[in-house]
Formats: sequence, C-alpha cells, structure tokens
Amino acid sequence: MFVLIHRSFILVVAVLACSTACDHDSEARAEARGLLERLNKLSTKGTLTTRKQALDALDAFTIREPEHAQAREVCRSAHSQLLQAEAMQVSARKALDEATKDRAPGSPPMSSERGLAIAADLKKSTAALASAQLQFPKCEQATIALTREAR
Repeated sequence: MFVLIHRSFILVVAVLACSTACDHDSEARAEARGLLERLNKLSTKGTLTTRKQALDALDAFTIREPEHAQAREVCRSAHSQLLQAEAMQVSARKALDEATKDRAPGSPPMSSERGLAIAADLKKSTAALASAQLQFPKCEQATIALTREAR
C-alpha cells in the first residue's frame, strides 16, 4: 500500500513539474516571438523617426529570459549605431548644403572651420557605421536562435 501511495505521489509531482516546465517553455516561446516582432520593425527602410520609435518599443518590451535580453541588447546596439550614423550623415549633408548654397562663383565653398566640423561629423558617422557592421552578424545569430525558439 505504501509503495502504491508513494508511486502515486511521485506521479503527481512529475505531472506538476512537467506542467510548470511546459508553461515556462510556452512563455519563453511567446517572449521570443514578441521580441522577433519588435526586431522586425527595425527595418532600415523606414524613416529615422519611425526607426527610433521602433527602438523605443524594443526597449520597452519586458524580457525575462537572459538569452532574450542578450539578443535584444546586441540587436539594439547594431540598429542604434546604424541609426546614429545615418542621422549624422543627414546632418552633415544639410550643413554642407547650407554652407555652399549662397556661395558666389569663384569664392571658397566654406570656411575651413565649417569644413572641419562637417568632416568631424562624417568621421563620427563612419565610426558608428563600422561599429554597427561589427554588431549585425551577432544580431543575425541571435535572431536565428530566437526564430528557432519561437517555433
């Protein structure tokens, strides 16, 4: 009789443990899907404002799984660096256009200070782009892992 009760108890504990593990797996899959949805909205085709909003939404997404937090951070870093590089390029282009728009023929295109400032912005942009390029392969690997988990 004791053996039967003991085995029944073990069976109940095993079922409860499996149920808890299954719930955790289901929650982790749902979290991976939610993270993938937000990462997919970080397309390089949107406007800078739209992509910044997508980054903000990614930051606001609650994550419990450490692997998911790491994936979010590496992808966020890559997209943030790319966005920063593009914003600096746009700013430099506007500054260059403004500096040269009212130039009289034969006159210097702009002051050397202004030219150096624009060149410095472009150098920062290039550094941010290089940093993003280093991060994107890591982001791709993290996204592949999330896709597998989300299935």
